[in-house]
Amino acid sequence: MAETIDIPLTPVDHAPSRQYCAFLFYIPLKPGIKPRQAFGILQEGLHRTFVQLPWLSGRIWRQSPDAPGYRPGQLVLRHGPVAPDGEWPSQLRFNELDSSVSFDELRDAAFPTNSFPDDSLRWIGFRPDVNEGPDVFMAQANFIPGGCILAAGPHHLASDGAAAITIATLWADHCRELQSNSPVPVLAPASETYDRTFLDRTWAAHGQRESGEGVDPSNWRLLGRPGPPEPVPEPTNEEEQPSAGRSMKSSIFYVPAAKFSALHKACAQAGEGITATDALVALLWRSNVRARRKIALQANTPTGDISDPQAWAGLAAMVDGRAYFKPEWLPPDYLGNLTCINLALRPIAELVSPELSLGDVARSIREGANTVTVQSLMDAYALARDVPDYDRLAYSDLRLDSAGLLISPLVGLPVRGMNFGSIFGNGGCPEAMRPPMAALNRTTRTCFMLPRLEGGGVEVLLNMFEEEMEVLMQDKEFTEYAMFLAD
Repeated sequence: MAETIDIPLTPVDHAPSRQYCAFLFYIPLKPGIKPRQAFGILQEGLHRTFVQLPWLSGRIWRQSPDAPGYRPGQLVLRHGPVAPDGEWPSQLRFNELDSSVSFDELRDAAFPTNSFPDDSLRWIGFRPDVNEGPDVFMAQANFIPGGCILAAGPHHLASDGAAAITIATLWADHCRELQSNSPVPVLAPASETYDRTFLDRTWAAHGQRESGEGVDPSNWRLLGRPGPPEPVPEPTNEEEQPSAGRSMKSSIFYVPAAKFSALHKACAQAGEGITATDALVALLWRSNVRARRKIALQANTPTGDISDPQAWAGLAAMVDGRAYFKPEWLPPDYLGNLTCINLALRPIAELVSPELSLGDVARSIREGANTVTVQSLMDAYALARDVPDYDRLAYSDLRLDSAGLLISPLVGLPVRGMNFGSIFGNGGCPEAMRPPMAALNRTTRTCFMLPRLEGGGVEVLLNMFEEEMEVLMQDKEFTEYAMFLAD
């Protein structure tokens, strides 16, 4: 039996939500190409990716208490060798959907998120039990007439969204090379990009403290927490949340390039360094809270923070921490987790007040983003490193009746560089990318700013309850910049 290797996850690897960081890639097939033919390319391409990154072929397990350096909650990536002439990966499954809906029809409908149940697009649960050894990587090629919906991604404990796109692009490169007969092989990622000890060595060499003692506790916000995590509570059922039995709906909106530019211009005067992303995050945060608050106040028995006139609204905006490190300190294409959170707070009444300009909201977001530095990231790492039980770091969803919102700005992800080769249409490139939303619609108030389109516009995918969504679509400030595309 082949020897297995255990790779301990870093402290910050334990902080994300314990779900798959997966996306749906909508790729057309060239006329005349059969699903099994395309699937064969995808299988061998993923196999070659696993040869270069064998840890992707493994599973996530709890570390043995007998292991050196063990502490409670420590998780590991456990994998064996992947031979170049070995079997094709079982992590990729074939699925021909029993549906008359064609790829052209999906395109005409703007690739809505509700065309197929999420459970039919993947072979493993969105949030598998880490005690049962979930696969590090999952993928399913779902074929419909004229195209493929490729559901794929690593478990979030292994990699974040930026790393997931890097991995998917490597997979695409192998698929393209298979079809090109090129004598030049796809270069393997440098070993530093997946070295789970790299971050700890950087902290030891360049951090200003030997432990988390004395670190400003406000740096917990970079891990999405107001302070040190409490001991792990007894397991709870997500159905205990308010609105149990209800599911939010997802809708896709489009911000054209000209509107995106106008929004940035309208906000930029409020403070130095405000970016277009800051401006769009501000618009989404305020309009989202405003719609939810209006519906909450109309209820006969208002519940939760959103209806409390004294409550504060919280924004958790994801930030890629890689950009803050020198390349010699951390590879810019590091394949672990290095997403941190820009946590912004405003009194709800102030946030939704017409007297507060949108530029002021954007400025507060920029001020929070400016506090993210190499040193603050290292301090957050030190805090996480000192936690006695890594299970304490596990992310908890915001309650649906809270005043919180999670926004993932994916605008800069290089999805347009992903090319699966000539067997596919559109030059081998996905025509759209969507996150699977069904599980999130039951548990998490969230919004995705999707990768910028070729013309410069941005698609936004967000979830709300139906009555809240109706209010959002009537919001004059929101609809000045964003137009509805699809559910």
